Amino acid sequence: ELLKDDKARWNALAEAEKILIGQDAAISPTYQQSTAYLEKPYVKGIANHTFGGDFSYKWAYVTKK
Repeated sequence: ELLKDDKARWNALAEAEKILIGQDAAISPTYQQSTAYLEKPYVKGIANHTFGGDFSYKWAYVTKK
């Protein structure tokens, strides 16, 4: 019985995954977000975050042009 045998449960899971991925399923990304921006070479310290707010200007500064 799979509930009592960890090894048998993992083997059954691995076999199910092989069937799903190898034979029955087609996996493709449905959405991929992207951001493009321009930044002057004399502007430094702008943080680009992967989640939350897009940019943080807390540490931003401008050097001489």
